[in-house]
Amino acid sequence: MGLAYIYNIAKVDGASSTRFHQVNLGANYALSKRTSLYGIAIAQKAVGAGLGVDPATGGAVNYAQIPNLPNSGSDKQLSVTLGIRHNF
Repeated sequence: MGLAYIYNIAKVDGASSTRFHQVNLGANYALSKRTSLYGIAIAQKAVGAGLGVDPATGGAVNYAQIPNLPNSGSDKQLSVTLGIRHNF
C-alpha cells in the first residue's frame, strides 16, 4: 500500500497563483504467486486564481488537471483504477 500527497503551485502573472492539492492511494493484494489485484485512487482539488477560462463568462476558473486524463469541468477531479494482474 502506498499513499502520497502532492502540492503544486503555478504563478501566472507574478501576483496571482493556482494551487493543486493531490492525494494518491495505491494498494496491491496477492491472490496467488502469479496473480494479484490492484487499485489506485487519485483525488485533486484546485484552488486560487484559476488557470482556465470559463467559456460562458470569460472569467478565470480553476479546473483540476490530473495528468493523462482530460481536464475536469470543475475544481475537483477523482480517478479510480481497479485491475487484475497475472504474470506469465
